[in-house]
Amino acid sequence: MKRWMILLLAAALALGAAGCSEEKRPAQPESAPAAARALEEESQPDTETKEELLYRGTLEDFAVDDEGRTVLILRQAASGINYGYPRLQVTLTEDTALPEEDVANGDYLEARVLLTDPGDENRLPTGDAVSLKKIFSEEGTNFSGTIQSVTGQSDTEGTLLLEGIGNQTPYLFHYDADTLLADGVTLAEGEQIAIYFSGIAATSYPPQSTALEIYPYWPGEVVACTGPMMPAGQSETAAAASLPEETRAPADAARYRGVVEEISARTDSGVTVLLAQAAGTDFGAARLSAVIPAEEIPEDLAVGDYLEIYYGGSLPQSETPQVTAIQANEMPPAEICLFGGEVVSVTADSDGTGSVLLRQIGGENEQVFHYDDSTSCYLPDPSQWQPGDRVMAVYDGVSTRSLPPQSNASEFWPYHDAQ
Repeated sequence: MKRWMILLLAAALALGAAGCSEEKRPAQPESAPAAARALEEESQPDTETKEELLYRGTLEDFAVDDEGRTVLILRQAASGINYGYPRLQVTLTEDTALPEEDVANGDYLEARVLLTDPGDENRLPTGDAVSLKKIFSEEGTNFSGTIQSVTGQSDTEGTLLLEGIGNQTPYLFHYDADTLLADGVTLAEGEQIAIYFSGIAATSYPPQSTALEIYPYWPGEVVACTGPMMPAGQSETAAAASLPEETRAPADAARYRGVVEEISARTDSGVTVLLAQAAGTDFGAARLSAVIPAEEIPEDLAVGDYLEIYYGGSLPQSETPQVTAIQANEMPPAEICLFGGEVVSVTADSDGTGSVLLRQIGGENEQVFHYDDSTSCYLPDPSQWQPGDRVMAVYDGVSTRSLPPQSNASEFWPYHDAQ
């Protein structure tokens, strides 16, 4: 399977972790509303006893510390669950049980962490990872809602009908004796709760799934990404040098995205590709010929791939401009990561976050795109959009199984009608 902008956890993976350990149910939280909690203590006679926390968050950045260990920066997602820290610095050790899947910036991860430093206003909390698990998406495994009804014959088994907070989407969740109920949870009409589940749902209306964990809903602010964070004692220059090139855009470089139509014979110096921009996008030319240096060629490059390249200077004025790429990144297929649609409605919050309902141009499909401070918008603020405006949403291709589907937009562009 092709890898898209893969984060190579080289330093950690080279240590040869033995694979994922058997998953265990998290223990009852010691306090609410924080979900970050001490798990049941295990006997460790040869090591200092430390608090083991469960933390779920988005991989925001990574670096390599002075000891050659990979250090991850996780940002608590806006899931309605409070894991105790807006951001957490996690070190991968030779004992960390790593996921078998490739992990990339933007992935939603579950980490069990031995907390070594709670941090303060100037330092991130830090800890050593006991295990790391990749979860397919934040929005696909979390649901926050207001309880509309409770059916069941006991406090340990029943069904909850929820109305989504902020989007009014209905959802049915079954719970039983295996469902973790955090301290402070009240299963009664009108109560707001947050549910973590597997993401597997029945294709009914409303969708139905089984709750794995139920928490009091936490409306607290989540700290947005403000730039790379370095491990304690590491300079910004050193941290930047540790990041793979594909995670950073070159300064003062122009960008082009297109589908690979042709690939020339490779040489020791590189390869030439012919790119055609995807429908609805405009990067200055319908087609572009790009020379990609050998060190920048994406792995398993093939016709049909969707590439992002950066190049220096301005785009030459010709029918098929030719440039030399400074950097080349493989993206998810255009049909997966692009959605061109007309605005149906916009729900904008005062903090700059919000949601946009788009109806597919040339089709009837509708999709909701959530946005926040991390969304790059090459248009006026979404709060100013009007029904009928045409927008191109860029996202990771992941969406919920709700009706309509919901996704997090990474970018908004003007929709470009082909001339």
